[in-house]
Amino acid sequence: MQVQQLRTTAQHADTVRFVEAWLRWRGDQLLPRRNDMDLHDIVANLPTIALLEVLGPDNVLIRLAGTKLRLLTGMETTGRNYRDFTPPADWPARSQRYMEMVGRPCGTFNTVRFEMASGQVLLFEGVNLPIDSEIPGRPRQILCCLTALDRRYQKPKSPTQSYIPGSDDLQFIDIGAGVPD
Repeated sequence: MQVQQLRTTAQHADTVRFVEAWLRWRGDQLLPRRNDMDLHDIVANLPTIALLEVLGPDNVLIRLAGTKLRLLTGMETTGRNYRDFTPPADWPARSQRYMEMVGRPCGTFNTVRFEMASGQVLLFEGVNLPIDSEIPGRPRQILCCLTALDRRYQKPKSPTQSYIPGSDDLQFIDIGAGVPD
């Protein structure tokens, strides 16, 4: 999928605004740099934004995780390794995906289901797009945006998961450098 296709593929206006902001930030470049970002452009998304810094195949640092993400998972993930919140069997595929996203670079689009203790399942669509460092040699980051697809979203009483769920429908997004096979 091409990054511009997200404007019509995404189901929620907040997701589309996130993609449009990323495209605006990058301008004529392949990737926006951190200092090109204006968080006012994505203020509606901030509670479910995460910023990941890919330091290596086994070290994906969660630089920032929005407050709704903490409520959904029941844990504070900011400052910790994403691997700690991934089922061990899922880590090799996720690690490879993050390395591709910053190395190639490319993005991803998917849906994520959070299961609550009440049995309620909250469905989100996710877009993950790479960000370049303004300092040469520093690692690239991935800006992750989750948007609740249920317009009746309510703060969950308690999560049942002690991990960040994966997705069965992940698609890579071509931002101009191709996508993995």
